[in-house]
Amino acid sequence: MREEQIPQPDERELAKLLQASLGPEDDWDEDAVELILDLHGINSKNPTGRLKRTIDNIVLKKRDSGEHIPESLLNLQQKLENLS
Repeated sequence: MREEQIPQPDERELAKLLQASLGPEDDWDEDAVELILDLHGINSKNPTGRLKRTIDNIVLKKRDSGEHIPESLLNLQQKLENLS
């Protein structure tokens, strides 16, 4: 028996479907939020890792452009490094 391929909705159709299924964002529970994050390729189980990558990118951009990097940002980056 041959499996039938189901066409995937485009992003706008998917957004409408999710909005109709999940309701307004203010009403989302934790499972709904995790679903949305997973659909966008964000691992909601590791928020520290995501924050670390974001901080690393900010520091790298500032360093590359010659901007001053605040000590508090470097301290946060170091603390996140120690957690991983």
